[in-house]
Amino acid sequence: MKEKSKSEVSIIGGADGPTSIFIAGRTRKKPLKVRIQNSIYRYRRKIVEKKVVADVHTLDELVQYAMNTYNLIETNSTERKYIEQQKSLKESLILQHKPEVLGEMKDIPKPDISNEKSVREYFCKINTRSEMIAEMPDDVIPMNFHLYEIRIGDDFASSIYF
Repeated sequence: MKEKSKSEVSIIGGADGPTSIFIAGRTRKKPLKVRIQNSIYRYRRKIVEKKVVADVHTLDELVQYAMNTYNLIETNSTERKYIEQQKSLKESLILQHKPEVLGEMKDIPKPDISNEKSVREYFCKINTRSEMIAEMPDDVIPMNFHLYEIRIGDDFASSIYF
């Protein structure tokens, strides 16, 4: 058996019963095959990093590229999915970046989960805050929101928003 370092060995005393010794972790030395694979990976990564050159693109160029490459279809702004995604994004952005506009509603204390009344009050406050954010003018968090879907066959596989 190979020797292990002291940090990898734990001994639980035998005063109450049999002594137990636990050996945890692995040695730091990796097998030769793994070290070769890692060095090949690092070498290839350096080559690719030299070839990749970032270029400035407008959002319109990015959308057009994604539409051509992945057959994106823009969701109509009157559809329920679009409205819910936009509402969720607006709420998230306000909570993260402009919580001060919510006043006392920015921090809602967690409920006592063993008390049903406390949980109900918590959900009422969350709903009230959501409605409050939905009624806020769009200039609080300006957004140019578009929702796109990738169509695979007759189904929509996923949604992407810009």
